[in-house]
Amino acid sequence: MISEGLADYYKMSVKDTLVLLGQGYHGMSAAGKYAVKGIIKFRNPTLNQNTVIMSIPQAQWFFSTGNQVTSLILEKEEFTKVETLVADVSKKIDLNTFEVLDWKTMLPELVQSIEADNVGGVIMAFILYMIIFFGIFGTILMMTAERKYEFGILISIGMKRIKLGMVILYEIVFLGIIGVLSGYLLVYPLIIYFYINPVRFEGEFAKTFEDLGFEPIIPTSLDPAIPITHALIILIIALVLSIYPNLKIQHLKPTEARRL
Repeated sequence: MISEGLADYYKMSVKDTLVLLGQGYHGMSAAGKYAVKGIIKFRNPTLNQNTVIMSIPQAQWFFSTGNQVTSLILEKEEFTKVETLVADVSKKIDLNTFEVLDWKTMLPELVQSIEADNVGGVIMAFILYMIIFFGIFGTILMMTAERKYEFGILISIGMKRIKLGMVILYEIVFLGIIGVLSGYLLVYPLIIYFYINPVRFEGEFAKTFEDLGFEPIIPTSLDPAIPITHALIILIIALVLSIYPNLKIQHLKPTEARRL
């Protein structure tokens, strides 16, 4: 099986024959003719341009390696830590003969690009949360100022300040939940659309992505942990800001509030 880019370059299709020439074990000549059984499209641009897949026995015959293999790639199960897997494998093999490497060690450039992207994402998220923080605070500030008369009347007729503060807390949490759910429901169709039709870059920017081994697209994610996490953070912000109206209620003088 060959990659789509390789098939396009050589104008090949299924059932055509690919002739491979190279160098085998201990400098031996490597040559062979192989019928193309399938064409695969890789999302990684580098892999999509120069990949040939064959069975291990065929590769061993082509490179004259006998029963030897040069490397073995292990695919971990979901939620398994790479460090734990490396440590477990290292205990079961001869480290004087073999070497166990994780992807971070083999691809340091990719690790650096991921870290840089994460830092940029954290900065952007901080800016967005600051906007959300002051947006919610402005709403609570106006709500508190406009309802001073109402608070003063309720306190005057005997309502305890703690109960009044809890009512305001429930209102803020309830409004926060409605805002989060309505925002998610409105945006979810767009998430689905861009998941199916991701934003695709072109020109020099696309080439930068391809040089790093990525397809030049930005798709959206359907991972439910993302909206849940952000929803919880927004609700926590709302809870923190609910301290302000409660402090105002605790120090409110009913006689002054009724004059407003």
